[in-house]
Amino acid sequence: MLAILSLFLATYQGFRGGTLDVWAGKIAALAALGVSVFPTAALTPFTAPTWWEDWMDYVHFGCASVLFGSFALYSLVLFPKGDRSKPDKRRRNHVYRACGVCILGAMLWALVAHRMGKHIFWPETLALELFGVSWLTKGRALNTLQRLLGPAG
Repeated sequence: MLAILSLFLATYQGFRGGTLDVWAGKIAALAALGVSVFPTAALTPFTAPTWWEDWMDYVHFGCASVLFGSFALYSLVLFPKGDRSKPDKRRRNHVYRACGVCILGAMLWALVAHRMGKHIFWPETLALELFGVSWLTKGRALNTLQRLLGPAG
């Protein structure tokens, strides 16, 4: 999944050709690839593969920090750009910002959990889900579904 995400982010052209969007996508793509190639240490009761080295843990977490930081950048800075005078845009900006702040919170949760030797599955999952909500909001997925399904009732 991370390799597919990396490919998608590497080819992302940005919103209306935004240069910062494109660069954030390329950096996030490299980070996603790094996360997938360099695993973390195995937590108890599991054992690490024989080829695993201590330094891989640092590379993994560095890449994960850049990846999730990019997701927060998209949600907090890049997605809210545009004409803020429209009521729909203001509502969507609230969603982007809420997702971005919660992504940062999930990153902090993952850091604390990792330092305590706990699993970080849930904070990582939460951050990914929040970015998905932010991305789908940017793409106006709900509007598309409503058009496809027609009026309710």
